Amino acid sequence: MDDLGVYEEPMSGIGQMKLSPAKRMAGVDFVDFMFWDTQNHPTGGQTQLVYFTTPYGGSKSKLKTNMAAAGYITNALEFHLKAIGVGNVTATESATATADLQLVTMSAYLELIIQDKVWFQAVLCKVPFGGGLYADGGLATAGKYVPQIGSPNRTAGYKLRHTIVIPKNVNFYVTLNWPTAVTPTAALDLIVTLEGSLARTGNK
Repeated sequence: MDDLGVYEEPMSGIGQMKLSPAKRMAGVDFVDFMFWDTQNHPTGGQTQLVYFTTPYGGSKSKLKTNMAAAGYITNALEFHLKAIGVGNVTATESATATADLQLVTMSAYLELIIQDKVWFQAVLCKVPFGGGLYADGGLATAGKYVPQIGSPNRTAGYKLRHTIVIPKNVNFYVTLNWPTAVTPTAALDLIVTLEGSLARTGNK
């Protein structure tokens, strides 16, 4: 079991942990890493948001996403996914923000797709955001924290029982799905985080 409380074996995914001990000794480093992406849920209703398909640059800053390529890992050999989180990073506060967040999160589900196959699926209310800012009630007063569903916890997020391996140059993305479109009173910026270990060529 690692520091996230996740059992390392068995693993699943396209890569199936192909890096042998010999290859690690030959110069492969494993580093803690997180991929993130942010999408906007509009007031007009939405049935799906797609994540990790737009790289940073142009109109999307690195604060919004750290994906260097659309739907692919290009800066490492593979990524070992151990936990998934969802959070609200909306900059503008409102008195109805908590109700809006509850409306959006309690009526959706999340899917992780790798090469057109679903590798993880969960209702959104079970995928908390680790360390997220929290408020229980309306935010009519300026300076309050952005609301989250659940209390902040650095070890929150949905911890996978089996690590999912995503190799370099294999297409993947995450979707948030609403079977029936919901209409919050204000638009929400929702972030998805993928936390785990990055395997990359090490220093000689």
